[in-house]
Amino acid sequence: MSDCRAENAERRNRESFCLSFGTFFYLEVPHTPELGIWLKKSAHGHGFGREAIHVLKDWVDKNLEYNYLSYPVDKRNIPSRKIAESLRGKIFREFQQINKSGYLLDEVEYRIYK
Repeated sequence: MSDCRAENAERRNRESFCLSFGTFFYLEVPHTPELGIWLKKSAHGHGFGREAIHVLKDWVDKNLEYNYLSYPVDKRNIPSRKIAESLRGKIFREFQQINKSGYLLDEVEYRIYK
């Protein structure tokens, strides 16, 4: 994946392969951006996901007005849940959702305030 961009808070290894991809987008409700992260399996456990989400939050804090950030994660994904909790995120709701691959996910939505 050669089109990794710095504004997406990715971190690259020496061979310039993309290790992670973090992004945010506005939901239907104004002033409530959603954070998300994808991390290559071989990069799990090295703190890259936490770093990417923290960098994104710092950028959003400096550049956007928002009421809260939404950070939905799979309920079983403890490392992602710890990322939200490291930003003082609080569980807002739990729900089920079918992803693009057709799998049913048990989600937890965290809300992260400034």
